[in-house]
Amino acid sequence: LVDTGMSLIGIPSGDLGPALYTHLRHTSEDTGAGLCNGPGPKLEIELEHSTITLDPPDYARAEIITNPDAGSTKDEEKVQEGLEKDKCVPMLMRIDMPAPMSPKTLILGEPVLQKYYTV
Repeated sequence: LVDTGMSLIGIPSGDLGPALYTHLRHTSEDTGAGLCNGPGPKLEIELEHSTITLDPPDYARAEIITNPDAGSTKDEEKVQEGLEKDKCVPMLMRIDMPAPMSPKTLILGEPVLQKYYTV
């Protein structure tokens, strides 16, 4: 399922979700501007007649650690302070689709569309 309004990749919440998140979480020496440009595992999604391959910059972002003492702010400087400079997390969201959709349905959102869709 492809969704232009989904900013993440939706995955089933069963055993796959936590295992995939743990596997794709990685360290990177290049997380400038919140991007994960360093080496890390590739994400391959096998479809019936093709395979979608995403590199770390496609599916991951720098992990943001919030400081509970800092309060709520949208100040860009505060956001940059909260970025873990070497930790990258996958842009995944666990979601379960109701019938008649398959419980193994993936929602291919913005990370896939940015790499594979052109106008």
